[in-house]
Amino acid sequence: MSDAGTRPLRVLQILRSMEVGGAETLVMNLYRHINRSRIQFDFLLFSDRGYYEPEILELGGVIHRLPYLTDVGLLSWLRQLGRFFRAHPQYRIVHSHLNTISGPILMMAKRAGVPVRIAHSHACGSRYRVVERPIRWVFRRMLLPSATHLMACSHAAGSWLFGKPNEHQVAVLRNAIDLTAFRPSDAQGVRRCMELNDRLVIGHVGSFSRAKNHVFLIDLMPELIERNPDIMLVFVGDGPLRPEIQRQVASMGLQEQVRFLGVRSDIAELMSLFDVFAFPSLFEGLGIVLIEAQATGLRCVVSDAVPTEADMGVGLVDFVSLDDGEAWVTRLLEPTGPRKDTHAALCARGYDIRQTAGWLQSHYPSLR
Repeated sequence: MSDAGTRPLRVLQILRSMEVGGAETLVMNLYRHINRSRIQFDFLLFSDRGYYEPEILELGGVIHRLPYLTDVGLLSWLRQLGRFFRAHPQYRIVHSHLNTISGPILMMAKRAGVPVRIAHSHACGSRYRVVERPIRWVFRRMLLPSATHLMACSHAAGSWLFGKPNEHQVAVLRNAIDLTAFRPSDAQGVRRCMELNDRLVIGHVGSFSRAKNHVFLIDLMPELIERNPDIMLVFVGDGPLRPEIQRQVASMGLQEQVRFLGVRSDIAELMSLFDVFAFPSLFEGLGIVLIEAQATGLRCVVSDAVPTEADMGVGLVDFVSLDDGEAWVTRLLEPTGPRKDTHAALCARGYDIRQTAGWLQSHYPSLR
């Protein structure tokens, strides 16, 4: 463990990009709250510049970049990974957040002599294309022999990626948040600025990807509008499927009832603006935005494909099957009572980022 006056322990965080997403947000929450005089994060990324990168540089992190697997082919990618790890022997701990893709990454780190290799699961399901499944199966088989330590955002996520090892072998690192930033607040001023007034606002925060299942909510809109014409669906986030979803909205004539806000830094304020939070994911490791929603006292209607560990036990989460669209409509339109302070309950469950960052700060040095 670093003492005062010595250099911090530098840990290499490996992600596809540092755009806004669940794993990326967790890593940044940890990075902001960890003692950076003792632990410093550097990053190996496989994409162009992402949303969080300026902040990473401000916090003292170093960003390395390599082409992604699909850009150069598997063999070339493995060779580049090997050269990278051999060229950077200062990284004695690497922490990969890429689910099955962590297999070959950690295999090359092992070959280069990196002593501590952490595989971290952030999902509990996938919808790979048929042509991808054999190689993903191979990558998954590489994980356990290549990783020295296993982490997951939930027990379900750990079981999905690593099988069912003894629970002491998989450390659950909770998708904790800064609870001080997420509290119930009066959003009337924001509602007026956005010309929402007394409309019923259904909110969703998440990247535009298949897993988030935006199309499900769009398909519900005609029935929702028939029952309540003063309804508004608000999407926060960005991603590759956003143009496709926007075209669907236009083709259904829903432009006046659906808003796209893009990537936002005021998520806490928006959570206070929403009347209900909709989360129809096809699969999730946990869903950090669900923690944020509950921290603001927001009622959540959630796919039953989301792990039950996402329910903080404060009476705000309603799990509903994606096969029952009628139930979704009914739940989304239910009256919402006054918001309550849920912070004590979330803190008791270990979702205060200060607790989690403190644990990780002690955990990393103990692995060497």
